Amino acid sequence: MQDPFYNTRFENNSCFLLSNLEMYQIDKMAVDDDIPSIKLMETAGEKIAHICSQIIKENSFKKILILCGPGNNGGDGYFAGHYLKKDFKGIEIFSEKPVDNLKGDAKKAFEVCNNKIKTRINYDDINGYDMIIDAFFGAGLSRPLSKKITNIIKWIKQANIYLVAVDI
Repeated sequence: MQDPFYNTRFENNSCFLLSNLEMYQIDKMAVDDDIPSIKLMETAGEKIAHICSQIIKENSFKKILILCGPGNNGGDGYFAGHYLKKDFKGIEIFSEKPVDNLKGDAKKAFEVCNNKIKTRINYDDINGYDMIIDAFFGAGLSRPLSKKITNIIKWIKQANIYLVAVDI
């Protein structure tokens, strides 16, 4: 796959932001080049876990919550949980939807993760975490957020917890 954003100015560890459209185009190019979307999801989850692992170690975090939505971004979160739980005991995962309702690659990612999933959470729960990884929704979100998700976002802001956002 020819990366449309490759430029010799960027080093291997460079970080830059992409618009929703740019990210959609890159994902589409990868799938068009026969890279299975589950592989993209697994790679994203592994990279998320790698970055978060460094943050967890640097800050001596003990309790981490991964918030997973029902789509591919949630799948990234399930894979991140899969990789993080190899090195850390305090990893918990919250699913916006009951896991029986997951479909496609998000369901496959959940199955690989093989972790106990929470489907209910409250303000006091949120305050008990050192770090939250937000893998609720990605760049393709096109619907209003539910009251449940809106409350969780509000609680996170109020709690002032270290937050890593996956996608958006």
